[in-house]
Amino acid sequence: MVITQLVSGVWHGVFAGYWLFFATSAFMFHASRLVYRYEATWSPRLRNFPPWILFKIVASALVLSYAGSAFMVLSLQGTLEIWRSLSFFGHVIILAVILIGAVMPPKRPKAAALEPTMVNGAGGAAVDPAPAAEGEPRAKVE
Repeated sequence: MVITQLVSGVWHGVFAGYWLFFATSAFMFHASRLVYRYEATWSPRLRNFPPWILFKIVASALVLSYAGSAFMVLSLQGTLEIWRSLSFFGHVIILAVILIGAVMPPKRPKAAALEPTMVNGAGGAAVDPAPAAEGEPRAKVE
């Protein structure tokens, strides 16, 4: 992911701000995947809790705006000055999520109970795809 994002940075131009933005965004993607994997183990009620959703929206906007400043400023010195003035909070958040994921990896979500078989998208009993040859008993379909 980092290499792909760095290629994107080079594609945009030779300014360090592009490279810094895309390198940071690769780690942002990794952190967001970790959060998603943690959420997958939560109940739907907790995942859809409005304050949690609002928190994710605000946190995502702040970190993306923080990283996007590099894309706007373009120079290495200017970008580092901005990030330093913000105490590198975006990188701290990203690093914290990644470290938590490394120390306490998210558990795999439990497999959902099998859904009833759908017939033509309408639900109902499953249809035996291969009828039995003459004289052979047919499998019971519930």
